[in-house]
Amino acid sequence: MSLTISEVEKLANLSQIALHENEINQYQKDLETILEYVGMIGELEVEGVEEMVRVDDTPHMRADIPTLGSVTDSLVQKAPEVIGEFIIAPGLRDGE
Repeated sequence: MSLTISEVEKLANLSQIALHENEINQYQKDLETILEYVGMIGELEVEGVEEMVRVDDTPHMRADIPTLGSVTDSLVQKAPEVIGEFIIAPGLRDGE
């Protein structure tokens, strides 16, 4: 698929990308290559192919199991000054 320079400039504007004159031709070639590849993917025969999100069967997310905050406890123990579970940090402004 071929793109005109006007279309490349419009895409750059929509993407909020500032292109210099010397970059437009390269972006035009790059975008045409991408669109050709997408076109090739669109021509693949996928009838009967089961949809999948991952190549393997392992779950992509860990189980949502609440745990005790062992990391928090460790940080609080190492802090120079704490009040209860809160770490006391120096103020950001002068005089605090």
